[in-house]
Amino acid sequence: MEKFQKNIIYHILKNLNLYKKSNNPDYFNPILTSQTRTRIVKQAMEDFSSFFKSAKKYYTDNTNYTGKPNYPKYTKSETITVDYSNQDCTIYEINGITYLKLPHMQKNKNAKIKPKKWGYISLGKLKIKKLMNLKISPYYDTYKISLVYEIEKSNHSLDNTRILGLDPGLNNFLISSNNCGLNPFHEHTKCVNGNAI
Repeated sequence: MEKFQKNIIYHILKNLNLYKKSNNPDYFNPILTSQTRTRIVKQAMEDFSSFFKSAKKYYTDNTNYTGKPNYPKYTKSETITVDYSNQDCTIYEINGITYLKLPHMQKNKNAKIKPKKWGYISLGKLKIKKLMNLKISPYYDTYKISLVYEIEKSNHSLDNTRILGLDPGLNNFLISSNNCGLNPFHEHTKCVNGNAI
């Protein structure tokens, strides 16, 4: 099993270089960036590696399994989650507004940066020091973009003598109190069987 597993992983890694040298049309899909293509192949390698580890444990002791581990297959969904690195995407700040630029979505690559062009997504006044990576996932009938990024350290100083207390309850959803002389507030929303009404 281990020898077979190593052979499979070896061939996947070998094919990665083969895809590059043979100009494989699937690997060099113009929609995907080089970093994304590499991650997809590596993800396939991890899936196979995980399968072989599970298969080895299953044949050694299958008490923790409800069935035989399944061989990795192609996805049946028309849409999948795609990861992008900070080498693929760029953050721009134009007139105080932050924009996320996605790859291969600009009509004219030689044109100046214009927020209304394809691929520029407004993030409002969000301040991003450094974009780490992002993920685009199917979300009902649209797509969700999740970003991992660094922000600038805040220079605001906190006054530890000003305290706000929040008390979630059963009859009232939330009641507040403070020592700052401000009027307290409360939410009348009630919860029945875990649902707000």
